[in-house]
Amino acid sequence: MGTLDDTIFLIRGQQMDVVARHTAAALEAAGARRIVAVMDERAGPADTAPYPKVSIGADTPAALGLPILPEHWGWFCGDICYYAARQVYPDAAYYCLIESDVAMPGQSASAFLKGLDGVDADLLAVDLGPKDEPQRFSRQLTRLHLDPTWGCILPVTRASAAAVKVMHKLRRVSSRRGFQRLNDEGVLCGAAQHPDLSFLSLDEIMPDVFGHEDFNTNPPHLAEAILPRVRTSQAIHPVVTLVNVLERIAKGNKNYFPYRLRKILEEASPDQQEAIASALRDVDAKRESETD
Repeated sequence: MGTLDDTIFLIRGQQMDVVARHTAAALEAAGARRIVAVMDERAGPADTAPYPKVSIGADTPAALGLPILPEHWGWFCGDICYYAARQVYPDAAYYCLIESDVAMPGQSASAFLKGLDGVDADLLAVDLGPKDEPQRFSRQLTRLHLDPTWGCILPVTRASAAAVKVMHKLRRVSSRRGFQRLNDEGVLCGAAQHPDLSFLSLDEIMPDVFGHEDFNTNPPHLAEAILPRVRTSQAIHPVVTLVNVLERIAKGNKNYFPYRLRKILEEASPDQQEAIASALRDVDAKRESETD
C-alpha cells in the first residue's frame, strides 16, 4: 500500500521560482517528507536550496540509454525526470512528479496528500485512460503494439518503481527507433497498458483537488492572485507570475494573446490588467511598424 513515507515528491522545472517554492513548502507543511527538485540546467544552474537537486544536463539522455530524442526533449520528454531521479534515489517505492507551474494554495496540498496516502495504483495522472480516438502524442504507440487512444495530462503524476522501469523501457525502445512524436504523456499511457501495472485517474479519486476547470493544460492563471488563496482545496495549473507574463508578451510568445490570457486578466488587479494591456499594445505597435 502506498504511503507518504515511501514516496519522493519531485518538482520539475528549470528554476525553483515563487510558484514551485510555494508548492514545495505547501507539500512539506502537509506532511511530504522527501521533496527533490529535478532541474533542467542546460541553460544554467538552478538554486533549489533547501531542497536537494537532481540535475538534467546535455549528457543525461545518453546516461539513461536514450540515443535519439526529439529536439525539444527537455519539455517534450518530462518522463526523463523519473528515470534520472530513480538513478539517484533507487530506494523509493513511488515517485510523484509535479511540474513547477502547478500551484497548491490553501488546503489543496493537504487534500492531495490525504487522497494519495494508501493508494497503491502504479500510475496516477489526471484524465488518464482510453479516449474515443487516437491522441496526438500517443499515435506512435501503435508502433509498440499499444493502444494510441490513451491520453492524460502530466502536470501531476505518480509512478511506482515498477512503473518507472516499464516507462524507461518504452522510452529506450522508442529512442532507439528514432520516434520523434511520442511525448511524456504517451510514454506514461503506454506503461499504463502493461498487464502487470494498475492505474487510476487523479481527477476521479480527488475531484475536489483536480477539477478540470482550473487544472488543465491552459489557459494560464496569475500567481499573484492564486497563491494567497486560503479557502480552497483546488490545485491550479498552469500558474505564472506577472513578471513572466509580461516577459513572454514582450518576446512575442504566440500563445500570449488576449483570449488565452482571459483567466489571468480576470484574476488580475486593475494595475496588473493595465500592465498587461500596455504590454500587448506595445507588441501590436511593434508588429505594425515592422510591416510598414
